[in-house]
Order: sequence, then structure tokens, then C-alpha cells
Amino acid sequence: MISAEKIKSFVPALLLVFLSAMSSGCSKKMSEDPFFLNPDSILFLNTSLVLLTVTAQSSNNLDTMSLISSVNLEFNMDMDASTMNVQSADGVCTGSIQFSTDDTFTNCISGTLSGSGKNWTFTPFISLEEESSYFLRVSTDARTDSSTNGVTLTADYKKPFSTEDLPVLNDLVTWYKTNQDLYKGLANGDDVTFWKNSKSANNNTDVASWKIPEYLKDFTNGRSAVRFNASNRDRFNTFNPNFVPPLSGSSGYTVFIVFKADDVSRDQTILDIVINGVFRPRFRITNDFGSLQLKSIKADSDPLDVVSTGTLKTNNYNIAAAYTDYELNETGIFLEDGSSFSFSEKSAPAWDTTGGTTCSNTPARNFLIGQSTNWWRSDNFDGSISDVIIYNRRLSKEERESVVCFLGRKFNIPVNNPAGCL
Repeated sequence: MISAEKIKSFVPALLLVFLSAMSSGCSKKMSEDPFFLNPDSILFLNTSLVLLTVTAQSSNNLDTMSLISSVNLEFNMDMDASTMNVQSADGVCTGSIQFSTDDTFTNCISGTLSGSGKNWTFTPFISLEEESSYFLRVSTDARTDSSTNGVTLTADYKKPFSTEDLPVLNDLVTWYKTNQDLYKGLANGDDVTFWKNSKSANNNTDVASWKIPEYLKDFTNGRSAVRFNASNRDRFNTFNPNFVPPLSGSSGYTVFIVFKADDVSRDQTILDIVINGVFRPRFRITNDFGSLQLKSIKADSDPLDVVSTGTLKTNNYNIAAAYTDYELNETGIFLEDGSSFSFSEKSAPAWDTTGGTTCSNTPARNFLIGQSTNWWRSDNFDGSISDVIIYNRRLSKEERESVVCFLGRKFNIPVNNPAGCL
């Protein structure tokens, strides 16, 4: 029989063998065991016995971060605060905690690092870009405090992340946005001669040579935008557009716009979609003397339906959502200005029930941003637009709320959704 004293003498050796096995190959096997992994974490063990738990906060799963995510770092030992640092400005990567847009860590995002002891949190200064890859690095400059003799990582720890996409993609016609790589080389005030549809090759807008909007480097939360000067009659237009999915024959539309009005003293058209050659059916969103308004015509013989909501104030950043449902005879318009969420809806008899087609099978004739398709009207938009999102159907209430919440995260506009944002 082995004595208790001999068993005790074997324990350190057994422990050493166990730890050596984990650091020389078993750790990979254990990390693939679903019973070993915390479903909300990634575990990393290196030969210096520093354990890291890296978790993206506000994310839906391990692979996708929300645009307002922070990243938590949990060590198995207290860290020396003087070695835990991040950069205060975007650019060349510095510091022991780095969050980069590339896996070679040549371009890092600035932020703040908070915490103490074993737990630390990195928070970017601005919201992340959608549909993008990011990379976290904890360098060997990070070390534990003096109580553990300054233990360091034996190698840099790296982890990739990806960010969320637009939450509703079914029947998405187009998504105009300025935070595309295509525009990142533009300087503030540069001309923007066309606006690219980020989701397809169709419906890239263009503009006449003397009606060119300008690029705004900083719109809100560090985002860019397109500046429309009403006195110059700036506008984007798509003649004979080839929407995919098609707008013609659809049962309605849903449009989202992130914008700021610089003038609320007159009627201005922000967006106008026209089907047929007689300006009907149409879907026009306007800044009508400081209120957001949807002006919609169902069919050739039906009257204009007008729905208004909210109060537009200069220098406010807004998220607007408007829809029309030709089959249900319903329209609605919503406004989120960062302080209140207002909406207005109509149902039958919003339009009369006289004859006329719901929507023509002919292609859309005109689609303009910043001006009405009625050329004789002096109703050009004076303000800035960053995102325009169009669906060729009425989105459900839940879908609309999810898109508004997504845009709120992207532009750092508080969303007052009673149900909360997912």
C-alpha cells in the first residue's frame, strides 16, 4: 500500500504533467470540446499560465459584434495597470491592447481602456462599421503586477471579430451610404458625382455637372454624409431605374433615411420615387415647414394621401422611416430625433376606392434624392443625408424597429423604442 506521504509527493509532478500537456497540444482539443467552452467566451491558455477570456459585449453571438460593442478581457492574474494601455487617436497601432481594421495591425481604432486587476474593457470612441472585420491584439507588453513577478504572455494574443449587417435583407432594393471604401479617400467638401448602391450593381445615382452635392467628412458620430445645397439645386437622380427587386408591381415601399435639415422654413423634397410616365403612383418624403411628411399617390385616379409626423429642428440628426401599403390602403411615417420617437399612421379609407391600378407593371420612371421629380417646383432639399435604405414592400413593425435600432447604433442616435433594441 502507498502511504499518504508518498501520494502527496506525487501531486506536484502530476500537476506539472497536466499543465505541460495543456500547453503542448491538449489545449486545442479541449477548446473544441463544447462542454469545456463557455458559449459566450473564447478561452486562451499560454505557457506562462496567463488565462484570458475575451468576450464581445452587446453581440448576438461569438462571431458577430454589434456596432456599439465593447470587448472585455479577463485574466487569471491581476494585471499591472501601467502596462495596460490603448491609443488615443486612430492610426498606427500602439499600446498593449490594440483593435485594428487589418490583421497586420497597421491601422488601429482609438478608444478607452477601463478596469483593474483581472478584468479590463476596451471601448471604441465611435461605433464600428457594419459588415466589417476587426482584430484584437494583446501584446507581450501587458504583464501581471509585482505580486506575481511580472508574468507576461509568451506571444501576442490575437482574435478576429466581424460586425453585424443590416438586420432586414429580404426585398431590400438599395442601400445608399457614404461610409463605403469608395468614398473614404474624399476630403471634406469634395464633389460627390454619384452615389453607389452598396448592395447591388443597379441604381448607382448620378448628377448633372452643375448640381453636385458635397462630401461631409464628419456627419454624426464621426460618420460621413452628402451635403445638399438647395440654392445650387443639388440632387442625385436615377432615370429609368432598374431596381432589383423591381419597384414596379410591388405592393408598396418602406424607406429609411438618416438626415439633418439645415432649413425648415419651406417645403422641401428629401426623396421622390415615381412609377409610370404620369408621376403616379409616387412616394415622396418632404420636410414640410419643419414637419416630416409622406406624400403618396396610390394610382392614376386616386387622390394624394398625406401623412405628417414629428418636428424637424435644424442641427438635429434624425432617423426617418416611411411606408405605404397599396393593398391594405395604409401609410405611416416615423421620426426618431434622438430625444423622442413619433409616428403617424393612416388606414382605409386613406385613399378612395375608385378605379385604378395599385402599381404599374412598367418600370419606375424617376427616382431623385434631394429634389422632386416635378422639375418646376423649387423644393430642393437643404441639409445632409448619410443613409437611404429602400425596400419594395411594407416592413412589419418589428422589422422597422430593428432597422431603426441598427441605424441608431451606427450613428450614435439614441432610439426611444419602448420595446427596447435587440
